[in-house]
Amino acid sequence: MNLEPQTLAVQAAADGEWVIRLDVPPQLPCFADHFDGAPMLPGVLQLGWAVRLAQQQFGISAPLLQVTQLKFQHPITPGSELSLQLRRSQGGDIDFQYRTPARDCSSGRLSFAGAQ
Repeated sequence: MNLEPQTLAVQAAADGEWVIRLDVPPQLPCFADHFDGAPMLPGVLQLGWAVRLAQQQFGISAPLLQVTQLKFQHPITPGSELSLQLRRSQGGDIDFQYRTPARDCSSGRLSFAGAQ
């Protein structure tokens, strides 16, 4: 069962920032159960994608230690096109933010074991 988004583009920005354009496949199995009549991308999946893509883009092999400042502001629906912004903070954590072209959807800070 594939629970991954389709990556449309990856762009490096200034100061160690990455912007990744993603397509949320409408056929993801989670949409059948989350929720009837108003399907939305589960927060745990958003978090998992952010962790994997941050590890990939920043070459992090350490496991996730904690998530802080987690906010879910607007539902992500089937077929949405998103941008995921990843930025390394001064302490070595990774800040992430999902956006559609119209609004902020979710954000948070990822701390990895041994990150500097």
